[in-house]
Amino acid sequence: MKWFRMVSSWVLCWICLMLLAGSVLASDSPYKFEGTVFLPETNGPQIDAMCIGDLQAIFDQHVEPSNPLVISLARKLAADYPGYRIIGQVTSIYDYLVNGNDVIRGWCYVSDPNPEYFAYANFSLALGNENGCTGVGDCDDFAIVMASLIEAIGYNARINSGYNQEFGHAYTEVYLGKKDTPDLEAVMRWLYNDYARDICVHINEDSDEVWLNLDWIEDSTELLHPGGPFFEANSNCFAWISKNTVRYPLRLPTDHVERIRIDNPKNYTHVPLNYDVEGISIATEFTGLKAYVLIWPIEANGPWWVQETDTYPNGRWISRAFFGQEEDTGKSFKIVAIMTEEELRAGETYRLLPSNRGASDEAIVYRI
Repeated sequence: MKWFRMVSSWVLCWICLMLLAGSVLASDSPYKFEGTVFLPETNGPQIDAMCIGDLQAIFDQHVEPSNPLVISLARKLAADYPGYRIIGQVTSIYDYLVNGNDVIRGWCYVSDPNPEYFAYANFSLALGNENGCTGVGDCDDFAIVMASLIEAIGYNARINSGYNQEFGHAYTEVYLGKKDTPDLEAVMRWLYNDYARDICVHINEDSDEVWLNLDWIEDSTELLHPGGPFFEANSNCFAWISKNTVRYPLRLPTDHVERIRIDNPKNYTHVPLNYDVEGISIATEFTGLKAYVLIWPIEANGPWWVQETDTYPNGRWISRAFFGQEEDTGKSFKIVAIMTEEELRAGETYRLLPSNRGASDEAIVYRI
C-alpha cells in the first residue's frame, strides 16, 4: 500500500508558490545513521522554508494533543516503555499506528475527496475503531494523528510537506535532541539495532537539531519503521511546527542495559566443534559493560564455560565458541550471553552464572 496521494496540477502550483514565498530558514539536511556515523542521504529532501498560506492554521486546528481520546491512547502506548522522555514511547506509538496489534489492524489508507480534506485526529482514530484498524485516512491524516499522539506525551513534533511530479505528501518528524546531546548517539544506535535498518533524520545546519522521520514509506525490504526512507520530493517546506518552544532530548529506555540477545546460532540447530556465536547488546558500548558467552554441556551437567568474546563499537559481539570433546561433554549444549562489569577469562568455569547486568535467553544446540 503506497503512502501518498495523487494531487491535481493546481495543488502542485499552490505548493510551488508556498515554497517560493515561504520564509527562509536555516536548512535541515537529510542524513542516515548507519550504526556508528551520520552520512548525508542523497535521496532525501532538503528543507529550508516555512510553508505559507493556510497549512499552519489547518494543522493547528487538527493536531489535537489535548483531546481525551488522543491522550488516552498515547499514554496507553507509552506505558510499554515507562520513564521520562523515552525513545521507546515514540516507537511504540509508531509501531501501533502502522502495524496494529493482535486485535486490530494497522492504519487503513483511504484517499481524500477533491478538494483536499483534513480530518481531526480524534475523528481518524474513532473511525479506525469502528472499522477494526488503528486509524483511517490519507497521508496528512496519518501525519496529524502521529503528531497529536507524540505531542500528547509532551514531545516535540513537526509536519513537513513535499511534492514531486506526481504526488503530494505530508509526514511527521519528532525532535530527538542536538548532535552533541550526550544520549543522542546511544538513542540512534538503539533505533538502528532494534530495527536492524539505517535510520533517516533531518539535521539543522545552524542549530544541530536532529529530527527523526516518522513517515509511512516502505524501504527496499518492505519494512516500515521509525527513521525509514524519506519521500523523494522535488520541493519541501515545514507545514507545521510544535507550539512547545522548550525542546527536550529523548533518552534510552530505562531497561536498555538489560537487553542482550543471541542472533546466531538459532535455537535447536547443529553446530561444528568451533563456531562463531553472534549477537547484539544495545547498551554495552555506553555503560562500560562487556558481553561474554558461556557454554553449558547438558549431558555432563555443566559447568558454564566462559568463551572468548569480542565486543564491537556498534554493540555487536562475536564469540569463538568451543563445543567440547564428545567423551568429556556429550553433544548437547546450552548457550547464554551475559553483560557484566567483571573481567572474565576464557576457560573459566562456573556452576552458576557470574554476577551480571543482563542475560540473554538460553539457546540449545547440538554439535555435529
